[in-house]
Amino acid sequence: MILFTVVYSENASDSLAFLWNASLQRNEVARMSNAIDKELRVDAHLKGKELREELRQFQCEQLYAMYSVDLLDRIVRVVGLGVDKELL
Repeated sequence: MILFTVVYSENASDSLAFLWNASLQRNEVARMSNAIDKELRVDAHLKGKELREELRQFQCEQLYAMYSVDLLDRIVRVVGLGVDKELL
């Protein structure tokens, strides 16, 4: 088991803020975002699916995160967020 620190790029933070502000289901957006953070803290390099070299995607219900993993520094960098189904 490898523990990671999860950090968000400015773009990912802005995306999350936009989704939360625009959504009629803000509690759901927050819950899914928190669940993604919790899941990516442990063994993030084994979770989700590989989109391309050094970029993975993890989905929690309608919300998904695109992220990179730095095994040496044990950091997960969320670089983007999106929705699979309408949350707004």
